[in-house]
Amino acid sequence: MNVFTRRVTAVVTGTLLAAVLLSGCGGDATEPSEVDRIDDAVNSAMRLQQELEGVTNRLIVECMVTAGFDTHPQDLTRDPAAWIEEVQLLLGSDPPGTNEFPTVAEAEQQGFDPVYPDRYDDTGNEPDPYWDMSSEYTNEYDVARYGPEFYEFMRSGDLL
Repeated sequence: MNVFTRRVTAVVTGTLLAAVLLSGCGGDATEPSEVDRIDDAVNSAMRLQQELEGVTNRLIVECMVTAGFDTHPQDLTRDPAAWIEEVQLLLGSDPPGTNEFPTVAEAEQQGFDPVYPDRYDDTGNEPDPYWDMSSEYTNEYDVARYGPEFYEFMRSGDLL
């Protein structure tokens, strides 16, 4: 699970917990507006966080272009907020993280871990030209993006 997914899962879980506590676990049905206000506030915060991520990504891409790289991974080039409008954000939606569970058929075929081909983004939809680049290019890119120390740490397998 990537850092973004963990962060969103934590925000969603915290929001749902706060909504349940503030609603008194099924208290007075005439006051759903408090939960709605909390839901709106959290959704707004999530949209703002995605906008800030987009700005950060654009700055990273600009820096990488200045360093001589012209092909960038999709985690930097796609709109980080695009998914927000496609899903019902919090209340009334599926429990956080359930979209990561494979179907029974997928689990029988590949196990319980989602399998994504390297050349596709984490949605499995559109090809990512970054992964079509040579391993020399992607390694140099990652060293320039993350710095040599963190790059070595990432490669060491000690992230988990």
